[in-house]
Amino acid sequence: MESNVIEMANLLIVEEYEWNPDSLLMKSHYIDGKLFSHVYEKEREMIVLQKPKDVIDYSCQYYGMSLEGNQKGASIVTNYKKKLPVIICKELNLVVFPTASPSRDNCYWIDYSSIKDFNKSTSNETSILFNNQVEMVIPMSFASFNTQYGRAAVLQSRLKSRVAETKRKYGLIDEDEQ
Repeated sequence: MESNVIEMANLLIVEEYEWNPDSLLMKSHYIDGKLFSHVYEKEREMIVLQKPKDVIDYSCQYYGMSLEGNQKGASIVTNYKKKLPVIICKELNLVVFPTASPSRDNCYWIDYSSIKDFNKSTSNETSILFNNQVEMVIPMSFASFNTQYGRAAVLQSRLKSRVAETKRKYGLIDEDEQ
């Protein structure tokens, strides 16, 4: 077994993690009072020995960006100032959004493109159905979740529009886009 991967109680433990097309959701996880991340993928889940915000920043860097740069760009494109969605990798359609301030320990990060549906569970919880038919309930009101989901949609839509307009303007339309 590799030195940076440990399996404990049927739960994989890894030192670092890059958000990828199988990633669904990430939340805080404490071990002996130290903050780590619990990542849920389509077919598995794992503990990452990084804080959730650090996983997102590491993932942005892995794909050639930074969390700070992505947040600044998202703020400019959307005019939102807080709890900004993040495009980790445009080419892989990896767009995540936080459920709270990213600096707070109770912040979940959710993959926008992996959501099939979501509904109110209780007054302070939202049930998310992912594309792989896995359902999870998170501690966030439906109204707040809907707002964050909408922000991710706005960011993705505005960037796609800008790219399409630039391609048209400079005659860079791909054959499959005509």
